[in-house]
Amino acid sequence: MIGHDERDDYDDERWDYQLPRTSVVRWPASAMWACGVVQLLGVQVWVGFVALLLVLVDLVDDDPALSDVWRKVCGEPALWGTFAAWPFATACALFVIRGANDLRRFRRYRWVVVAAVLTVFSVPVPCLAVLQVPVGVWVLLLLARRGVRARFEADARSVTTC
Repeated sequence: MIGHDERDDYDDERWDYQLPRTSVVRWPASAMWACGVVQLLGVQVWVGFVALLLVLVDLVDDDPALSDVWRKVCGEPALWGTFAAWPFATACALFVIRGANDLRRFRRYRWVVVAAVLTVFSVPVPCLAVLQVPVGVWVLLLLARRGVRARFEADARSVTTC
């Protein structure tokens, strides 16, 4: 007896399951991008402020010679720390911006996850944690969804096969 077994029609996926559209990630990606831009601007303003303060303090001084400015910089480890951390902080902010752009296009899943973690820990501008922690958690929860991960994988396969 040949017949159709209804158990063969069973599928673990919902019948209306679809990969998420770009509208699902539009707001989280925009919020993450804004956090990255605020980080980038904050870093540049802070370093500019420190540099300006250094120059203004020495200009107000009686002898504004360049050698005096250099001696002052050499004697202040906090200033060296600020200028040494500047490239790292700028790179972190650019990483978050790039991760947000990749999230919009469902590209580079790992890159986006690292950028979201940087957003959660508000690296390099910890005073923005009030804004960035909720955005970072939102993005991480979005990235944990099965459909979003599947969309990243599907887009990665379509790019590599073309």
